[in-house]
Amino acid sequence: MGLDMVEFAMGVEEAFALRIPDDVAGTLATPRILIDYLHGQLPQSRESRCLSQRAFYAIRAELGARVGHSRALLRPGTEVLAVLPSRNAYTVWAEVGKSLGYPQWQHPRGSGWLARLFLNHRPRTLGAAAVQVATFTPGVLKPTGEGWSWHEVAKVIDGLMRYHFAIRDYSLDDHFFRDLGLD
Repeated sequence: MGLDMVEFAMGVEEAFALRIPDDVAGTLATPRILIDYLHGQLPQSRESRCLSQRAFYAIRAELGARVGHSRALLRPGTEVLAVLPSRNAYTVWAEVGKSLGYPQWQHPRGSGWLARLFLNHRPRTLGAAAVQVATFTPGVLKPTGEGWSWHEVAKVIDGLMRYHFAIRDYSLDDHFFRDLGLD
């Protein structure tokens, strides 16, 4: 298994807070098989919830309480840096992530050319921050005892594949190595 797949596997384990044994990892040849395996290891639910929506609402509520902006101003397309106080923007943003319990909270990025070139992993908008939380730490969005639907697991895996491999167009039955060319 190459470095790309190792990093992806570690991201999957971290996102779902579970360990995939090495002997099992070698059998997870397609996204569908991986999703089925993960869904079988997690507490299950038939109800599917939008995890990025949950993350956005939590971010909006906490940010609104800290900076005093109305809900109407805090939309998914709102640039993070536009609504933070200019004097201590990064401190306030870090406090929002900490208070929500998001361990992989990234500083926001601006919209300038340098930020677009080198800081793409940092969220520019509130919606991007919500998607990041839903992709990398979705477990923090689940109340204790709430299970996972197959579609929720699939959405997280899709986000991780987009991040780790920059893959947008694939089938759940594509083989990671043979069809997608991943190592």
